[in-house]
Amino acid sequence: MAGCQNTEVERDECQPVMAVKVEDSCSSVYTGLTLVASGYKIPFETAFRWHVYPQKDTLSNDVTPSKGWLDQGQERILVSDTIIKNAPKIVVQISMTCQGKTVESLYFPIVKRKTSNPSCDVWRPQKL
Repeated sequence: MAGCQNTEVERDECQPVMAVKVEDSCSSVYTGLTLVASGYKIPFETAFRWHVYPQKDTLSNDVTPSKGWLDQGQERILVSDTIIKNAPKIVVQISMTCQGKTVESLYFPIVKRKTSNPSCDVWRPQKL
């Protein structure tokens, strides 16, 4: 019985990223896009592997690894304009190692929206 309880505790200690927030409400074409992971639970500090997949349109959901961008960082990351410049949408997934196992988040679609300011776009989570 104690072994079952320990397994339950381990599972509770490793929770994948549950949400990705866009930190800036408006990004100029030169600054990139700051994303912040939240809702995760890990028993110790670990690196996040950010998988960012630029999409050709807002309906696409292509997460082919060869078409994505991978970076390692912490809970906050800046995605360069060279990655997102011509993409109307990105799909993001975050993975991390917890207790020797890879823990992956769901995929988070984020779309670019125009504003009244032509040099300013906003990025918002896409409702599925």
